[in-house]
Amino acid sequence: MSTSSNMIEAKELQRSFKDIEAVAGVSFQVRRGEIFGLLGPNGAGKTTTIRLLTGQIDPVGGQALVAGCDVVKDRQQLKPLIGVVFEEQNLYERLSGINTYASLVGSTVSRKMRFLTSSSWFN
Repeated sequence: MSTSSNMIEAKELQRSFKDIEAVAGVSFQVRRGEIFGLLGPNGAGKTTTIRLLTGQIDPVGGQALVAGCDVVKDRQQLKPLIGVVFEEQNLYERLSGINTYASLVGSTVSRKMRFLTSSSWFN
């Protein structure tokens, strides 16, 4: 972790999807202990900015540091240091409950399905 007094440093962050510029040169700093929120209308780039800051997607321009970690270069070091809760559940919309359970315990879905369907829970 950085010795900087900033927990988040975004410098000219940019992200485009095809010909749509979702984030256009956003810069800001959040100091340690400060409460910070992103406010704006739908389509303003708030979710995209959060996804950039959490290393879920890469910026096409600019740089961001979170807890002293570069969100692109230090992605694996960053993951255990952060947590994000979105207003709407959008991270696992394609996963069923069994897929989510299997991913959490590190086992294959087919193995879990065999276990669950053979157990007395369903009889």
